[in-house]
Amino acid sequence: MVRKKILLAEDYEALRLYFEHYLTEAGFEVIAVKNGRDALPHLGGVDLVLTDFRMPFLNGIELAAKAKRQKPHLPVIVITSSPWDVPSDHPADQVVEKTVGKMENLLEEIVYVLKRKEKKK
Repeated sequence: MVRKKILLAEDYEALRLYFEHYLTEAGFEVIAVKNGRDALPHLGGVDLVLTDFRMPFLNGIELAAKAKRQKPHLPVIVITSSPWDVPSDHPADQVVEKTVGKMENLLEEIVYVLKRKEKKK
């Protein structure tokens, strides 16, 4: 089975390393970057974008919009500690509350979004 590739954009280094380790252990290939601007060159070669909402230079919603313009079927999940701040008209496929103690919830959302993408093909 081919490992799915996730582009992770998270500006907080400790969380970025934690998410990268967790997702790698779960069987994903992970490209981890520190902000949305650094994520842009990698959009073409990934199966899913996992992005923090609040980041410098290009936030998660702006990254999701650019990703959808470049690759309309590329799944994007925005993670945030304050989901109520995400505009309701966001372009992401999912918005997930960032809860480090409940990583299995994030993993379930990733698997769900990837399966939904496969069904659309």
